[in-house]
Amino acid sequence: MTAEPSPSLQLHSWRRLDWRFLLPALGDGPVVLAGRPDEELRAALPLLGLPVHRVTSDQDWEAVGGTASLVVLIDPTPKDLGSATGACRPGASVYAEVRRSLCRLQGPWTLMGWRRAFAAAGLEEVSAHWHARTIDRSARIIPVEARGAMRHALAQHQGSWLRRILAATARAAVGVGLLPALIPEGSVVGRYPEVAEGAGKNLVERVLAENVDRLGLSAVGLGAALETAFLTPRFVTSRHVVVLVYAKGESRPRLVVKVPRQPDDSRGVRREADMMRRLAALLGPDRLRVPAVLGTVACDGLSLLVESAIRGAVLTPPQAHRHFRTVLAAGTSFIGALPVVRPAGENADWYGPAVERPLARLAEIAPLAGETAALCARTHELLAPLRSVPLPAVFEHGDLAFPNLYFGGRDTRLGVIDWERSTTSGVPGHDLVFFLQFVSESRWSASTWPAQVAAFRDAFVGPDAWAVPVLREHLRHRGVDPTSWGRLVVMTWARTSATLADRLVLDEDRDDLCPSAAVEAAVRLERETRLWRLAVELAERGELGDRAGSA
Repeated sequence: MTAEPSPSLQLHSWRRLDWRFLLPALGDGPVVLAGRPDEELRAALPLLGLPVHRVTSDQDWEAVGGTASLVVLIDPTPKDLGSATGACRPGASVYAEVRRSLCRLQGPWTLMGWRRAFAAAGLEEVSAHWHARTIDRSARIIPVEARGAMRHALAQHQGSWLRRILAATARAAVGVGLLPALIPEGSVVGRYPEVAEGAGKNLVERVLAENVDRLGLSAVGLGAALETAFLTPRFVTSRHVVVLVYAKGESRPRLVVKVPRQPDDSRGVRREADMMRRLAALLGPDRLRVPAVLGTVACDGLSLLVESAIRGAVLTPPQAHRHFRTVLAAGTSFIGALPVVRPAGENADWYGPAVERPLARLAEIAPLAGETAALCARTHELLAPLRSVPLPAVFEHGDLAFPNLYFGGRDTRLGVIDWERSTTSGVPGHDLVFFLQFVSESRWSASTWPAQVAAFRDAFVGPDAWAVPVLREHLRHRGVDPTSWGRLVVMTWARTSATLADRLVLDEDRDDLCPSAAVEAAVRLERETRLWRLAVELAERGELGDRAGSA
């Protein structure tokens, strides 16, 4: 019997299939694969649950003639494209990944040349997409004709002066229509004739078109003419593709649609929708700069979360560094405004669900030869003085860092998206510790582990630790003993690491989970786990926390 791939490996494979959301539907197969496919794609395609036929000869093409609901071409030749149309049944899609090449004797040589070739081959509703920055490491998929979405994507580059200059140059190229000619690689999608009327250009556009009234799209300024861009996060725990929806020609998105990468993984978007509705009910309208839920829609075995878009730009680490004081004030104000869900007197048993059980689950799925259990035991020993202290339950976001923060625009408040990890049983100080570490790492340009350690020490260790007064004041505001701040730093990184159990494992309800090498490797290398270990070691040496608070 062949063993099923581990959840984290399967999630990695699904990431190679993010392009499928560019299609209106997959159909019921078969899928035909041609050209020069990479091993990662060949391993991922069977996850679609459809028969996959690899074709390498004219005889192979003849065998699949007129049967395919999807043809996938990787670095194709013009002959491959002609054969692909012959393999299509009515309404089938053709998806091709192409790279600029001036070495071929016969074109097309560019992305736009391939788009013209698709149209010349008789395919309809042809669209070309920029996979920024490259196909292999794509973080965004943007239709080249969507100039507004292109401008919006390029406006997010707020890094070094060189990046800003390159982004400004690219935006100028968008304005005069030259950028598509400069794109070195991307994808082209077309459909064989006889597509059902109103099918839309991709899955998300089709869903929105079918649910205009139910979702109230007119209230956010969207009609039939819209454009979409796809964000395809590449970090190991990313389980969703995020789709930005624009009114045609605009450079500011009106909607955000969150789509699970895996067909059976809709729990996250449903939970996020529920948490955001709870937050809105607790706060009332416009108290915080957060998205509003328009609804969830079931389609093709997936649940799509549709929400309003936040204005402004993503708060990048360089921007947080340049505007340190303003960003710090905006972040502490946002966190301080998150509501108390249960007062301390009604929350005496907080430790079990907030700390004990999540750490036990992490030790089960990622034992690391006993290392995780030992680290959990050391953590519980450090936190022992807090276990019997009633703490208020606060509404907690759980991931207040790049790229979930928005800053700028007319609204001077911090904007916050991605509430999937939120809880109504949060611990005071958790969100603030997480946010302060992000700000400190931004000041240190901390892209390496040694720099992240230095940023942690700068913020929380020693008499000049700049973040400690901020944290102590926040705890006073929450009615918590401010001398407990060191233990709450340890608790923050322990609880954050514990969420890896659910982020890496698809089925959260199973109680028979087996550890896997891939999950263990992800947990061992994750920055959050390393910060947890660092906080425990510093606390044990007496370097983290008030002496008075450790009595």
